[in-house]
Amino acid sequence: MFTGIVKFLATVKKYGSEKGGITRLEVDLNSQAIQNLDIGGSVAVNGVCLTLVELVGQTAAFELTGETRAVTNLGQLKAGDSVNIERSLSFSDEVGGHLLSGHISDTAKILDIEADEDNRRLWLGCAHKWFKYLFHKGYVALDGASLTVSEVDYGASRFAVDLIPETQRRTTLGQCRNGGLLNLEIDSQTYAIVSTVERLLGEPEFRNTLLSRA
Repeated sequence: MFTGIVKFLATVKKYGSEKGGITRLEVDLNSQAIQNLDIGGSVAVNGVCLTLVELVGQTAAFELTGETRAVTNLGQLKAGDSVNIERSLSFSDEVGGHLLSGHISDTAKILDIEADEDNRRLWLGCAHKWFKYLFHKGYVALDGASLTVSEVDYGASRFAVDLIPETQRRTTLGQCRNGGLLNLEIDSQTYAIVSTVERLLGEPEFRNTLLSRA
């Protein structure tokens, strides 16, 4: 589990294909990021939960499946790119954002960027099926950063998040550009509630019981 509070920015050292459709991703971390990091541990890279397979000095290696490359923006990485890093949650950690699994729902495309003094608003588009889980002041994670939804334009199939200066400095979101893709993770509690209500409303017996009490 993760909290969506990005702790480090890291640089991609190597990105290349391996046998069997597996792609190896190597990232340069700092001494704080690798502290007590063991092989098999979980690390969120741009919000994607990955398993550490090798650690040489401060270079951490991960393996990406075809599904990970297809669903997330990790398939577009190249050497020299910056990525957001978060270590997995410990029981003593403060949950400053919201709980995340690191299982990406889809990618969201940056449609527009509005800059107003220190604030930066991103307007994003994603597949229509995700908008039933997005609402004003709801939670969302973009490239692993926990953010609050500022506005949703359901008619135009777009939503907005605001980036304070600290978020711009500490994450890759301060460097993003129009047309870029960000990893989108829908809030798990919202997903569970909406999916459960939809399933129950689809059952005739439940609808009839509900209507009888109206």
